[in-house]
Amino acid sequence: MKKGLVIEGGGLRGAYTAGALTWLIDHDIMFDYGVGISIGALYLGAFMTKNKALLKEYSINLAGSKDNVGIKPLLKEGSLVGYDNVFKQVVNNPYHIDIEALNNCEVLSQIGVYDLSVCETIWIDNDQIDKDSLFIKAACTLPMFGHKVNIDGKDYLDGGITTMIPIEQSIKNGNQKHFVITTKPANYVRKPYSKFVLWLFKVVYHRYPKLAKDIAKRDKAYYDERNKIKELENAGSALHIYPSKDSGVTRFGGNKEQLSELFELGYNDMETNKEKIMKFINTK
Repeated sequence: MKKGLVIEGGGLRGAYTAGALTWLIDHDIMFDYGVGISIGALYLGAFMTKNKALLKEYSINLAGSKDNVGIKPLLKEGSLVGYDNVFKQVVNNPYHIDIEALNNCEVLSQIGVYDLSVCETIWIDNDQIDKDSLFIKAACTLPMFGHKVNIDGKDYLDGGITTMIPIEQSIKNGNQKHFVITTKPANYVRKPYSKFVLWLFKVVYHRYPKLAKDIAKRDKAYYDERNKIKELENAGSALHIYPSKDSGVTRFGGNKEQLSELFELGYNDMETNKEKIMKFINTK
């Protein structure tokens, strides 16, 4: 029975995912398939290559740095998130993802990017990831907060525009069981975007009218995915791991101490659920 790993995005909240994935590596657990969206794309690549050092270094020390979020990147890169600076560090960091190992990994993994030529989320296989991690960069680049990423003449953004928890992609790839890691606590409420924000998307991305329409449907898409996961859980086909408490970390807000605590929460929540996880993993 094939088992898929499904990873949500969440910006700085992804420190929770990084901790949970580190626990999986420590317990030598692998899946038949993996899919990640937004920051989950980066952490999926680290997991598939068993790179615990990058999971911890990036989620705690790099992601929330003032050099990468806020005024500094706005002045240097003209965007609120310094994706250029972030991915220079990801690629040049001593703990960088071994792209050759990722390309050659026998287990299929996919990341979602939003292809602006067709205004749809497409899925990039691990053997398609380029040596400069541009597809991973694109998967993490939120519209409005970063610039389009050009790869071979085509522009891409974060696939989270249409899907936040890519459970359907795991189903499409023939997995009968799904191990899902998300980054929001049980009481999290995703609100619709305001009319002003939706208008802003229409103005900024006027060349891509479907993008603005997809953004307007994100809250519905999120709850549809959550409901699908709950349905699969009730049928015994999914195990959903999510934060046991609110850490105070937001998509773009969190200091090093908070991020470290959130990383540890991800690891400890996995340990707390160890018996349930092992039963799920070992059930044929």
